[in-house]
Amino acid sequence: MKKLIIAAVLYIACMTWGVAEILCQAPSDDTADEISIIISIEYNLSTLNFSTRSEEAQSILIWRDMFLHGGKFMGEIGFSGYFFNRVFFEVEMARATDGHWIDDDTNNTLLVSAVTESAVTLLSLDLALGKESDILTTKIGFNISWLGFQNYNYRSFSQYPFFVNNIDGPICGYDQYMYRLYIGVTARLVDTSFFYADLGGQAGLGLGIGSANWFLRSDLKHPESFRSTGLFLRAGGMAEIGFRLGMFTLFSNIQMNYEICPWLSNLQTFYQNGNVHKQGLYQELSRASWSIGVKAVF
Repeated sequence: MKKLIIAAVLYIACMTWGVAEILCQAPSDDTADEISIIISIEYNLSTLNFSTRSEEAQSILIWRDMFLHGGKFMGEIGFSGYFFNRVFFEVEMARATDGHWIDDDTNNTLLVSAVTESAVTLLSLDLALGKESDILTTKIGFNISWLGFQNYNYRSFSQYPFFVNNIDGPICGYDQYMYRLYIGVTARLVDTSFFYADLGGQAGLGLGIGSANWFLRSDLKHPESFRSTGLFLRAGGMAEIGFRLGMFTLFSNIQMNYEICPWLSNLQTFYQNGNVHKQGLYQELSRASWSIGVKAVF
């Protein structure tokens, strides 16, 4: 799976460069504007929630209270072009170590509810082409992200526990890969020599691929016990303000994103005896973040 992500990153990078070369050419050599470069670095705090519900067993898995600390590096290149005049690039990394995972099987024959401690690592790469005018900036982009969940210290709350009541140490791991295609619009509400304010929105589609390893279940295969594939619908919004200080800009923003896979997903369970069980899967992923950073214009 990691090789697939690396290949996808290289492919998208080459495609973005090629499309930019074709579509972002200046109308003529005499009217070409100077190239502008903006480099940004930000620190962000965010909260993330991820949940799944299987169609037949109605088992509900919820990762909640995931408070991530992380950073993002962004680049923007502006030049004259017919269809596009901006190329955007973002790399992000964030991590949370004090979240919770809930395994709710009280509505089926297992009659068990359990909670574990949970940690998550987020890696994200974003490439986009945009068109900037006086007020609006439109964008079409591709995003790849990985969420790596690790659950440990299992505590059961049922008279009929699944395997044993309490387990210390690692319980299971879940990797969620997202491949998103999106469009976005940002409006500049205020723009002066020392201050600006932006408001934006985003919508798109995503392919989600999940891979889980339930370490302690001897009846399941390892390292992949479960696999899910699904189509996600995505919507989001943002607001940003910035203060210009010469070539530097201090900025702060808030962002919210919500993704839903309403039974457009397939869950496979792999057993040691070779059997594979398939069923539908409902998934939701949301994230809200606050960021502060600095931009440099060259």
